[in-house]
Amino acid sequence: MKTHISVIIPAHNEEKYIKRCMDSIKAADSVFPGNTEIIVVCNRCTDRTESIAAENGAVTIINEDRCIAKVRNAGIEAAKGRIIVTIDADNRMTKNTLREIYSLLRSGKYIGGGAPIRFERYSFPLWCNDILCRVSFKLTGLYSGIFWAEKKTFDAIGGFADLKAMEDVATAKLLKKYGKTQGKKYTTLRRNYLINSTRKYDDLGDWLYFRLMIENAGTLIKAGFGDKSGMEKLLDDMFYDYNDRQKKSEKKALLVIDMQNDYLWDKRKAMFTYDTKKLTGNVNKAIHEYKGKGYDIIYIKHILPKIMWGVGFSIRGTKGAELYSDLDLVSDHIFEKNRSDTYTAKAFREFMKAQDYSEVVLCGVDECGCVGATAKGAVKTGAKVRMIEDCIGRRFPDKKVQKMREKLKASGVKYI
Repeated sequence: MKTHISVIIPAHNEEKYIKRCMDSIKAADSVFPGNTEIIVVCNRCTDRTESIAAENGAVTIINEDRCIAKVRNAGIEAAKGRIIVTIDADNRMTKNTLREIYSLLRSGKYIGGGAPIRFERYSFPLWCNDILCRVSFKLTGLYSGIFWAEKKTFDAIGGFADLKAMEDVATAKLLKKYGKTQGKKYTTLRRNYLINSTRKYDDLGDWLYFRLMIENAGTLIKAGFGDKSGMEKLLDDMFYDYNDRQKKSEKKALLVIDMQNDYLWDKRKAMFTYDTKKLTGNVNKAIHEYKGKGYDIIYIKHILPKIMWGVGFSIRGTKGAELYSDLDLVSDHIFEKNRSDTYTAKAFREFMKAQDYSEVVLCGVDECGCVGATAKGAVKTGAKVRMIEDCIGRRFPDKKVQKMREKLKASGVKYI
């Protein structure tokens, strides 16, 4: 069988993110008429990256270089596809990425290109980063993020520029220069983009790169004059050894979401059509089962301000906002939120970050509302995310529920 596209993923201890990245590639391949292979270049891995990649259908290659360019080039050398696409293990591509890449190269107008970058979540400093990237790409035309070109093109330029850092910019320059000799342009995707991981921002703060520029101004200036000793250490800390310093956690949590009086008691509004007795019984059973397995049990309450009195529900200070009276309470981990995704609540988000849960299991109400939204938030942390099917309330039509499930499963959520 002819391979049309080879997607190269360089990975150093990426067991938390590799499947998520691969799932996005598989989703893109599902709407691409050709054949795609995924190659994961396992670089100095000491975790389960290799086994997870292999279990999910990737070709795996072992590489020991401390240079990202060499890691990518090892994947390109092993590739069978006529077209090469590269993406980092903690990032994702949008669904029609492969299709658009194939179309642009078939047009004969382009030598290759990159992709727009969009963060998986946003804040003011991340918007600042986003704008800087857009302006930089627009001014220089040196798009990166997801690199793509024919394999013979990478062979012609000698692969990725053999640099420990800024190899993406250098490689974009090489592709652009080579393209001119072939009468072709270096470009970027128009309809698709890279979904950029925010894990380092989650760990170290959203002003991370602005702070690094200020704190390491001296190092950067010295590097500009040829003294790269400090730069080497900075690169090791932020890239080559970053995953090695992250705490390896086996902690797990069960999130019990919005099991409150206003949604479950007899006086609830008609829109909340849950079978309260059955749902509460199943959730209580899960609480004790998972507590017995060593999971932390965390309760979430949706709380609206008093100004919503008369037009809302679960209003602060009311009996309806309290956890349902028949719900079993086995811990004092209780958090409040006022938006669907619990991860938007600062206190909860900081607690979850500090605990560094490797697995998050969800139950409660509602699948198409706060449970589904929180599952999406959990996926972004890199944790395994599970939904207990018979412990989740549903009040929306089956068609909407099915659509939500398809989206969640595509993002890596598993129903149990």
